[in-house]
Amino acid sequence: MRRVGWVFYSHWSFQAEHSHTGLAPTAPDDSDLWMCGPDSNRDPKIIRTCKGSSWTGAGFHSDLTSAQTAFDNAEQHFSSLPANTEAWYANLRPIRLAAHIGLHCQG
Repeated sequence: MRRVGWVFYSHWSFQAEHSHTGLAPTAPDDSDLWMCGPDSNRDPKIIRTCKGSSWTGAGFHSDLTSAQTAFDNAEQHFSSLPANTEAWYANLRPIRLAAHIGLHCQG
């Protein structure tokens, strides 16, 4: 089990849809674990298409210092992303984190 002290949360809303193969925001420095992807629609077989205009990233950190560094440098770190209509970042302190993380994409 991985100890999570802080989560650096990122959200972007783009003007157009982007595929998970064409847009892959990289982890901020010092993230213990980085999960990122689109809020994609599902095809008729209930499989996510992995294309979307709304994207979320979560960087898991064991301490506040590394999470704060990611937050302070977010605009510079993600400057290569396509123009977006909305971008916001937050540091979250989980009280309890229980999740099953899995990504099943078509293609």
